[in-house]
Amino acid sequence: MIVLGLETSSALCSVGLADEHGALACRSLTATTVHSEQLPSLIQTVLSEAIISLQDLGAVAVSSGPGSFTGLRIGMSAAKGLCFSLNRPLLVVPTFSGLAVSAATKHKAAGKILVALDAKKGDFYWGIFEMREGAVRAEGSVLLREPGDLEKGIGSREDLVVVTDSPVVAQSFRGAVMAIEEAREHYRGDLIAVLGVQQVGRGETADVTAAEPMYLKDFVPKRAPSRV
Repeated sequence: MIVLGLETSSALCSVGLADEHGALACRSLTATTVHSEQLPSLIQTVLSEAIISLQDLGAVAVSSGPGSFTGLRIGMSAAKGLCFSLNRPLLVVPTFSGLAVSAATKHKAAGKILVALDAKKGDFYWGIFEMREGAVRAEGSVLLREPGDLEKGIGSREDLVVVTDSPVVAQSFRGAVMAIEEAREHYRGDLIAVLGVQQVGRGETADVTAAEPMYLKDFVPKRAPSRV
């Protein structure tokens, strides 16, 4: 089965393809316009390069967050639209799982992966993953933490890889862990597709109507500056 993967949870917009044998293609763009403008052309580019049509897709996987409120909504809406129009199953893949798998692929000696992203207003999205029998497994749920809680529950740091977009997090762990990875290098649509293929194998498809992104925080719209 060929799965299309959409990763729009950050400023990077990434689209990829995968099947049971692994990743097939991937294209990414850093946002110069909103994801809603980039996504259709990226999807078409990836399909064309892989010589695959929309009808060849067996399912659509989407990165579900946490992350950018706007990006997550755009990705989920696009994935649902494709699933409805093609009559294909929807696969909802946690964003942090994709980041952790990407980092673990680069650092094969890692024992644990910490993903800690800036959630704004002094908060951080925080999730820990462990390598078990060659697979990346989540240790509990993704949490919302404050700076003073970033290092709680980490344990040994010698085999820890930290994935972050925050200088605060990087400074907290600098010199004490195996590696610190910049998060933007690990947002990959092909890995969302790979994890989607695995979900299909486990029968973990989502309800296209009810599926929603994982926000963890309430959306607070920006206010336009007042004019006097």
